[in-house]
Amino acid sequence: MIKAEQEATELALQKAGVPNMRLNVPMIDAYYTGQLFLFFELVTAVTGMLYGINPFDQPAVEEGKNLTYGIMGRKGYEQKGLEVSNYRDKIQKSRYKI
Repeated sequence: MIKAEQEATELALQKAGVPNMRLNVPMIDAYYTGQLFLFFELVTAVTGMLYGINPFDQPAVEEGKNLTYGIMGRKGYEQKGLEVSNYRDKIQKSRYKI
């Protein structure tokens, strides 16, 4: 049943002109799993280039770390701590109290 669904889905996508692919992995082991990881890393890089974005840049992750340092009072991150404090005040005022 699952194989039938897979084939039907592949054909339906192909008939509709939707890009798709099938990956056949000879066996599930460390070697082929590593190859799959590399494949998807490369797909991510190429897709990012096609969309004009840098898939290896994570500005929100870095900002989150900096805000965390501010919350924890780390020296040099006082401004980030102030941002968090202002944000807390803002959301506190906007919340409904039950």
